[in-house]
Amino acid sequence: MSSDRMPERYRDDPATPVPADIPTGTLFAALYADSPVEVGPVPEGQQDHFSLFVAYSAAMGWLSDDDHRGLWSMNDAGGPRSGGDKRLCAWFQVGISQVPASRPLPVQPFLQCTGTVNARLGGPPAAEVLLLLPVQCLGTRSRHAVPAMRTVGWFEAVPPEARVSAEVQVSIGRAGSREALNAAVADFLHLDQPVLTSPTTAAPSAAPTPPFDDTFWDGPATTTSALHGTLVSWEPVTLGWVAQALAECAAANDLGGSLLVTFLRRQ
Repeated sequence: MSSDRMPERYRDDPATPVPADIPTGTLFAALYADSPVEVGPVPEGQQDHFSLFVAYSAAMGWLSDDDHRGLWSMNDAGGPRSGGDKRLCAWFQVGISQVPASRPLPVQPFLQCTGTVNARLGGPPAAEVLLLLPVQCLGTRSRHAVPAMRTVGWFEAVPPEARVSAEVQVSIGRAGSREALNAAVADFLHLDQPVLTSPTTAAPSAAPTPPFDDTFWDGPATTTSALHGTLVSWEPVTLGWVAQALAECAAANDLGGSLLVTFLRRQ
C-alpha cells in the first residue's frame, strides 16, 4: 500500500498551470438531525469540532499547511447553536483553491471528515445535509467529460437494502444564472449513473435555512430546483458524488457563483 494517503483523483497535477484569475472559494457543510439537538459547552480539555476536523483531515493527508498541499485549508467549524435551526448538529468550513481540470471538487473526503467528527463527538446522524459548493474553483468544464463518472463503479455493488428515498435541492444566488442552473440539472439527469436513480423534478419541500448570512455567499437563493429519487445509500461517499457531479455540470454551463445543494432524507 502506498504511504501517500491522498486519493489520486484529487491530487493536484504539477504539470497543470494554476490560472491566477480563478479565486479561492469556500466549501461549507451543515449537518441537521431529525429533531432538536441539545446545546451545551465543550467540556474542558475535550477536543471540539474544529480541532478534531483539523486532526482527522491532517491524518488523512487532506489538509493543506506550510509543508503540504492537500485538498483544503481549514477555516472554521462548530456544533449546535442556541439560535437558528435547533436541529443543527455540526457545521464545517474550508477554503478551496483552483481544482485541476481532470479532478472534481473534494466533496466526498470533506463529507467523510464532517461525518466522522460529528460521530466522534456524539452527534446524532444527519437527516439533512446542506452544502455550499464553490463552482468557480472548477474553472471551465466540458459537458462531455464529467470526472465523477469515472468512479460510478464503486456504487454498483452497494446492497439494495442501503437504498433511501431522498430529495436533492439545488439553488443559486444572485450571481447565478437560472438558465445555466436549468441546463446543469438537465445535464445531470442525462448522466448514465447508478447513484441517484429514477430522478424526477418536483417542487422543493421545506428545507433548512443556511446557517450563515446571505453576504457569506451571493444569497439569498433566487432559484431552486428539486430532484426526487432513490440514493444508492445515505453515506458521505454517495452524497459527495452527487454534489460533485452537480458542481461539474454547473461549471460546464458557466453557472457563475456558488451552488447551494441540500440533501433531505425521506425514509
